[in-house]
Amino acid sequence: APWRHEIVFHRGATGRADLLRAYADRGEAGLLATARALGFEARPERSNEESDLGGERAEPAAGNVEATAPLEVTPVPFWRLEEIDYREPAPTAEPVLASRPIGFAGLGQQPGEPPLPPSLAPAARLWPVLRQRLRSTVASRVVDAEALAELWSRGRGVRRLPFKPLPAWAPRITVLVDRSLRSIPFWDDQDRWLRQLRRHLGRATVHEVRRVEGYDLPWRDSRYRYRHLQVRPEEPVLALSDLGFLAGPSVVDVWRTVAHRLRRSGVQCHALVPCPRNRWEPSLAKLWGAIEWEQPQRTSRSLQVLDESTREARCDRLLTLLSFATRVEPALLRAVRRLLAATEADAATEADLWHHPAMGAGFSKTVSLAAEARPEFQSRFAALPDDLKRGVVATLRSWRAGQPREIWLEEVLALDTAAALPPGTLHKDEIAASRTLWRRIAETLDGSTQPHHEVARALNRYTRGAIRDRQPAAVWGDAALGSDLWRAWAAAWDGEGEPPLPAGVHPERWGGTGGVVRRWQLRQVGDCLRLFAPLSKTAPGSPVVEVDSANSLLGWRQQGASLAEPHPLAEAATVPLPRGPTLILETDHTSAVLRRLEMPRWANSIGRDHFGLWAAFAVGGVEQRLRWIPPGRFWMGSPENEGGRWGDEGPCRLVTLTRGYWLADTACTQALWEVVMGENPSRFQSPNRPVERVSWEDCQAFLAALNRRVEGLEVRLPTEAEWENGCRAGTETATYVGDLEILGERKAPVLNSIAWYGGNSGEDFELEGGVDTSDWPEVEYRNDRAGTHQVARKKANSWGLYDTLGNVYEWCSDRFARYDDVEEIKDPQGPKKG
Repeated sequence: APWRHEIVFHRGATGRADLLRAYADRGEAGLLATARALGFEARPERSNEESDLGGERAEPAAGNVEATAPLEVTPVPFWRLEEIDYREPAPTAEPVLASRPIGFAGLGQQPGEPPLPPSLAPAARLWPVLRQRLRSTVASRVVDAEALAELWSRGRGVRRLPFKPLPAWAPRITVLVDRSLRSIPFWDDQDRWLRQLRRHLGRATVHEVRRVEGYDLPWRDSRYRYRHLQVRPEEPVLALSDLGFLAGPSVVDVWRTVAHRLRRSGVQCHALVPCPRNRWEPSLAKLWGAIEWEQPQRTSRSLQVLDESTREARCDRLLTLLSFATRVEPALLRAVRRLLAATEADAATEADLWHHPAMGAGFSKTVSLAAEARPEFQSRFAALPDDLKRGVVATLRSWRAGQPREIWLEEVLALDTAAALPPGTLHKDEIAASRTLWRRIAETLDGSTQPHHEVARALNRYTRGAIRDRQPAAVWGDAALGSDLWRAWAAAWDGEGEPPLPAGVHPERWGGTGGVVRRWQLRQVGDCLRLFAPLSKTAPGSPVVEVDSANSLLGWRQQGASLAEPHPLAEAATVPLPRGPTLILETDHTSAVLRRLEMPRWANSIGRDHFGLWAAFAVGGVEQRLRWIPPGRFWMGSPENEGGRWGDEGPCRLVTLTRGYWLADTACTQALWEVVMGENPSRFQSPNRPVERVSWEDCQAFLAALNRRVEGLEVRLPTEAEWENGCRAGTETATYVGDLEILGERKAPVLNSIAWYGGNSGEDFELEGGVDTSDWPEVEYRNDRAGTHQVARKKANSWGLYDTLGNVYEWCSDRFARYDDVEEIKDPQGPKKG
C-alpha cells in the first residue's frame, strides 16, 4: 500500500508507536487495519519510474485529482481508565504475606552484570582493511620534486607548486545498514561498527542510510525519512549487509542492481558480510568487494558449499545447546554458538536458527524455543559430552546476570531434572532456590485466588506459560516438587473451568474448584470495545480495563444517562464507544469510568512510551513531566518479616484508589522551585538536584504559587496511599526490583540500581561542602563526602517514576495515621488532626 512508507498524522490521531505494535503482533494486515482505525491517511502513490539512486517525483496526470486525494478517515479517540470500584472486598492476604508472596517484581534481579556482547570480529582485524578500502588522497606540504622536474623538462611554466598526495580517509562515507529480519542476530554488530566509525571519523563524515525490506522506497536516512539513495562519486559506500546471501536469488538481484547503479555513477562499493564465504554468490561478492566480517577459517571443509541438510544439522546442533534456555537473545546465541567449532556452526547458523520453524514467538530482541519442539532437543542435550554441558550452563549463568531471577531459576529447575548434568555443574543453592520459587508461587496463589487480585492474575499467566511451555515432564517425578507445581498449576486455573493437563500429570490428580466470579478484559478494537478473557494471547486491540462479573452481564451508559440493557458477557462481544466524553461500565462486581484521552490545558506536551501515558508542563523555561497512575487496588504497608522494616509500617492493609491521578516522575527540582519561588533554600545547590530543607508549609506556598503560574494545573502533594501506590508500581516486595537484603548499616546492594542512599551517596558526588562521611561504619562505597544527587539518574520503576526510594525524603499531603484494625480502606485521606 502506498501509505506504508509515508504515514502522516490526521486530525489528532494517536502516535506511530501503536502502528509498530500492530505490525509486530499481526503483520501487514494488522498494520493496515490499525492505521485506518487510528485515523492515518495515505499519500499518493509514487511513480514506478523512480529509481533507487535518484530522480524527481513524477507529477500526476492532468485532471487526475481523485486518484491522489487523501483518504477521509474519522479519527478514533483513545480512552483512559480514570475511576474503578470493586464492590466486594478482596480476600485477606495475611497468610500469604506471612510467607513472603511473589509480587509483580518477583524475586528481583539475578546479581551481577552480564558480559559484554561478543562481536563478530575484533576491531584490530577490520580497521586496516577498511582504511585501505575507504581511502582518498589529500595534498601534503611536501613539494613533489619529480612532478616539478617533469613540468620544467617539458618547458611549461609553473604558477603553483605541485605537492605530494597523502592517503587519508574519504571526506564522506555512506554506510548502508541492512535492517532485514534475517539479519537480526547481526544488528548489534552493525550498531557497534557505526559507533566506532563515527567516533573515529566524526559524525559529519559517516552518513548512515538504512534499508528496510518490504518498502517500495527502501532507503531511510538517520532521521528515519525515506529517501532515494544519492551518492557522489568521491564518496565510497560501505554496506553492512549479507547482500542477500542468506535470503535467496530475488534479494541478491536487488543488491546486484544497486551495485551496478552505484558503479555506473563512479562510486566505490564495499561490504562487510557477516556470513562466511561458503554462502556467498561469487560474482556479487566481487562486485561489492565483499569483506568477510568474522575471522575466516581457511580449511577445505569450511570453504565447501553447504547443502540444505548440512545447514539443518548445524541448526539442530545449536538448538540442542539452547533447548533449556527460557529465552534466547542475540548475544547469548553467539556466546553458545562459539562453544562449537567453526565447522559445526558459523555466523550464518545464527541467522538460520533465529527464523527456524522450531523457534516459537520471537521479536527483534529475543526468541524462545517452541513448546512442542523442546522435548526432542532436550533429550539430545542429555547425550552431549560433559564438557559441553558445563560450558552451556556456565554461559547461561553468566548471561542471566542482571536479568529477573525467575528466568535463571526456571532454567536451573529444568536442567536439574532433565539434562543429566555432571555432579557440581549446578550449585546447591541454585537448585534449592529454584524449588523454593514454586513453593512461594503456590503459597501466593493459594492465598489470593479471587480473579480480581492483581498479583494472582500476573502469576496465573506466568505459571501457565512456565509449566505448560517451558518445563520438561521430568519435573513431576519428584514428589515434593511435583506437589508444589501442582498446587500452583491448579490455582492458576481456579475459577475458569477444567484446564488441559500438563505433560506428566495423571488425570486423577485434577480437581478444579469451579469458581463463580470471572474476570473479563475490555480491549479497544477500532471504534468499539470487545470482551476477551484476560489471558488471551491472540486478542486484538489495546487493553482498556478489566471487570469482574458473577452473573456474566455488563451494562454501560454515558454520564447522566440511564443504564443500557445488560449485555451478555461473551468472548469477542462488542461494546460500542459513545461520542460523548465519558463511558461508565457496570457489572455486579465492578463499576468503571472511562474518559476520552485529551491533552490537559496545563500541559505543553503529552505522549506514551513503554512506561505508559505522560504529560508535561513548563514554567519559566523549566519542564516537569508527570505520569498517569490508573486507579486500582494494592497492599499498603510492610509485612512483619520484611528487611528494613520500621515498627510503624504495618500492619498491611488493602487499599483501593478509585480515581487515577497524575504524579510527577521525579522529586521537585531546585530549578523548578527557584523559578516559582525566586529562591533556593537547598544545601546541595544544583539545578537538577531535588530541593531540600523545605518544610511542609513551604511546600504549600510553593504549590499555591505554581498553580497561579500554570493555568488549570491544580497541583497538590500526593496522599501517603497515592505516593506508596506510585512507588510500588504494582509490586509487593520491599523494593520495586525485589526483596531488600541489608548487609550492614549502610550496605544494601539491591538499592544501587534504583536509589541514592547512605551506602552509595558519595559516589560521583562533585559539590563542595558535602556531608563528612569519613567515619561512617558499614558503608558499601567508601567516600569522604556525600550528599544528594541529580534526579532521574537511577533506574525508574515500571510506571516511569524515578527516585521514589532514596535521595531525599518526600512530603505527603495527609497526617500520620494508624490502621491497626483495618483490613481494607478506600481512598484514604488521613486523619483531620495529628
